[in-house]
Amino acid sequence: MQGTATQVLNNSTVNEIRVGYGGFGFWQHPGVNWSNHPNAPGREMGGSPILNMTGGFLIGQGHANSPVDVYQKPYSFRDDLTLSHQRAWPPRPEDGRRDIHMGQTVTVCDFCMPTYDMQGGPVPANIATIIPNLFDPNTWNLAALSPITRSMRLSVGTFTVVPIRHEYAAWAQDDWTIGRKLTVNLGLRHDLEVRQHAEDSLRAVHHEGHADRQQ
Repeated sequence: MQGTATQVLNNSTVNEIRVGYGGFGFWQHPGVNWSNHPNAPGREMGGSPILNMTGGFLIGQGHANSPVDVYQKPYSFRDDLTLSHQRAWPPRPEDGRRDIHMGQTVTVCDFCMPTYDMQGGPVPANIATIIPNLFDPNTWNLAALSPITRSMRLSVGTFTVVPIRHEYAAWAQDDWTIGRKLTVNLGLRHDLEVRQHAEDSLRAVHHEGHADRQQ
C-alpha cells in the first residue's frame, strides 16, 4: 500500500512525497491444548507431546515447532525534489531522501512440544488404554510409558524476538545538458542501515535433557 502526493511549487520545482506500508503476518498454533505441558502453568503453548516408539510408531502432532508467529510491519517514506530549467546549460538538480522502518515480531518455538524417545522396549499391548483419545493429550497416561522411555527433548527459554531495523538513504543528482548530443550526469548517494542483523535482539536458548522416568 502506497500513497503519493505531488506538489508543483513553481514552474521549475516539483516535490513528490511517497508514504508506504507493506505488512505481513503468519500464524501457526496447534489445535489442541495440553494442560500437563512441562512449561505449564503460565506458559501453556498448546499442542501435544510427540511419542516416538519402536517400529516407526509415532503418536502426537507431526511437528515440534509450535507456536509460530511472524509479523512484519514495514513503513517507508520518500521525498524527491526536482528543479528544472528551460535553458540548455544550467543543471537540472534533483535530491531526495528515503526512510524505511522495519518493525517485526518473531516467535518460533522449535521443540516446544516435548519429543519422547520411547524405543526402550516394544509398544505396550494395552496402548489403546494408555492413549484412549488420540486427539486429547490430557487423557494420555505417560507415566505408564516410563519403562520404555529413554529420553525427552524439550526447548526452554525465550522464543520471541523483536528485530527492528532502520534504513536511511539520501541522494543528490545533477543532469547537465551540453548541446544536443551530450548530457553529463553527476550524483552522490549515501545509505545507512541500523540493526540490519538484529544483533542486539534476544535469542532463544535451547536445552536438551533426559526424561523423568517417574512422570
